[in-house]
Amino acid sequence: MTASIRGSRLLAKAGTAAVTLTLAPTLAGCSTSAESSPTPSDTPTVTPWPSPTLAVPSIPEARVASWTLDVGSETWATPLVVGTALYLGSNDGVFRAIDSSSGRLLWEHATGDEIRGGAATDGTAAFFTSEDGILHSLRLDDGTELWTSRTGDPTPAGARDDWNYAASRPAVVDGVVYTGGFDGTASAVDASTGDILWTFDTEEPIVADIEVGDGLVHVPSTSGIHWALDPATGDKDWAAFVGGAETTSPLVVDGAAILGSRAAVLQAYDAESGDSLWTVPYEGSWVESGAVVIGPDAFVIGSSDIRVVQAFRISDGSLIWSTPVSGAPWAVPVVADGVVYATQISWGPWEPWDASVYALNSHTGEILWSAKTGDALDWTPMDNGGFGIAASPAIAGDYVVVAGLDGVVYAFKR
Repeated sequence: MTASIRGSRLLAKAGTAAVTLTLAPTLAGCSTSAESSPTPSDTPTVTPWPSPTLAVPSIPEARVASWTLDVGSETWATPLVVGTALYLGSNDGVFRAIDSSSGRLLWEHATGDEIRGGAATDGTAAFFTSEDGILHSLRLDDGTELWTSRTGDPTPAGARDDWNYAASRPAVVDGVVYTGGFDGTASAVDASTGDILWTFDTEEPIVADIEVGDGLVHVPSTSGIHWALDPATGDKDWAAFVGGAETTSPLVVDGAAILGSRAAVLQAYDAESGDSLWTVPYEGSWVESGAVVIGPDAFVIGSSDIRVVQAFRISDGSLIWSTPVSGAPWAVPVVADGVVYATQISWGPWEPWDASVYALNSHTGEILWSAKTGDALDWTPMDNGGFGIAASPAIAGDYVVVAGLDGVVYAFKR
């Protein structure tokens, strides 16, 4: 059974919710549409943790890039690194392959519309979506188009507002690409042929990454409902109301699904059953970032309004460390060799804009170094200037590579 692809809906800008929210119990059963959506029914226990110090610390001297490549277009997508190359789409609709050691352009492929989400790979091809609702498959070695598949409706002009510029990155597992679009449709697509295997309609835009873990496909939705789907059929295994627009990419680890939202809380659910494990407040801040594991029983995640990068325990949500930064670390950080790399964006009220990349000690949160990119080409939230990096960093050998809103790709020595 498949659900029809619905027309696109505009996503209204959400206000920051209060810390107390309501969650629905897990809903059992299967469905391929959002008709049996959870409804709020009870109030979870919120475990408090110490309020972070919001004073911005002294920023270390900015590190200079080892190489740069000006692609000439604002970039919201996270680079994909495979071997010695990185792969990246931008708002000009061009997908590029770049030598990760020199910044030399290897090849480029023009699509029909903006590319705002990152790419996934099976080791042979890159899979990514464009704003016209098309999922693309390109050969990694030369950019040859293998197939395209329409998995959703085009994003209408003007549908994205200041705070909803990002797009979902697909996941590819066992020969199947799982993808989500701004029209709210999640799809499973045969990675070899582009044939659509099933679709599921969440009824609201999907702007965060799809995650596959513990045998389920996790689909974040701006409806405030998190969906856990059967990968073979697209049927609902469980769903939970997270309290606000889920613009956070989920993390599935140690039997838990770590979820954030614009309800200003961070939550963990049992990845198999959907039962609530713990909930902690986020000091009134949207949780725009996703989490990444940094060690046994530990993960790190960014924030929005409170401008901090923080580490928590997977088991109970207790705070390990909290590091104030000067902007909003929206993207999922990455970790390598005991160092956390986080990016951030800033806008008018937060000038001066002194950094857009941070390297932090994963054990203590101490800032090791920072780096600065440029002003956004197009993103001017609330008619203020924009700055920084909206996408996650990528580790490429000795470099950490970032794609800026200024249309430039930077590589910094780790």
